[in-house]
Amino acid sequence: MSDFSKKRKDNPVLFNEQLEEDIVQELKKPKTYDNYYLEEEEHEDLLLQPQKKLIFAYSGMETNDKKAIVKFVKKFSHDVELEKQNPDKADVLIVSSNEVKRTMKLFKALIQNKPVIEVDWTQKSNTLRMLQDFEEFKIPRYNHSNKLSNIFVKYTFYIAEDYSLLDDISFLIEQCGGVVTNDKKTADYFIRHSNSVIKLGGHQYPIRPEFIYDSVESGKMQQFNAYKNKK
Repeated sequence: MSDFSKKRKDNPVLFNEQLEEDIVQELKKPKTYDNYYLEEEEHEDLLLQPQKKLIFAYSGMETNDKKAIVKFVKKFSHDVELEKQNPDKADVLIVSSNEVKRTMKLFKALIQNKPVIEVDWTQKSNTLRMLQDFEEFKIPRYNHSNKLSNIFVKYTFYIAEDYSLLDDISFLIEQCGGVVTNDKKTADYFIRHSNSVIKLGGHQYPIRPEFIYDSVESGKMQQFNAYKNKK
């Protein structure tokens, strides 16, 4: 029988009192840097690694909104970071709380399924001097579960050469599963900004560019009849 077991058997009361005293004394010992991290080994990653900042970008902001964002970044610099150079790196996109402007930043955020939130999030955080949960500032129509990567699947588009935003609209079509072609004969849809009369094959539909923008914004392909141009 070990000394430890013998003491506990011979005098259990004294043993328990001594054990309690040993525990108290151990707790009173100052913790050094080394033994602190050894004792808290299960939390080592949290203690040694800095907290990841929330990276955000903004789009279509008015002057007052931009001022609020500047103040917000200064106040919460340990928690958030504004990404100006490459919005694709952002975790969320901030837009105006009044009128949301349709920009490529917005469309890319929707395609990448990133939260789109109102600038009121920054203003409320500034007022309360505490970073608020942005969940309540999400814009419902922009935070849907629809997968944009397949809304134009199986459809081919031809874009009129005179359309000024040809590269942007081509990007949106392809990111959402569609195909952009240079051959008018193989296209299902002919995208043209003007309402001038054009000649197409019987199965093709001339439509305005808003068809693409509205489809991406809503998260589902729109009915082409509302966007028809004259043949």
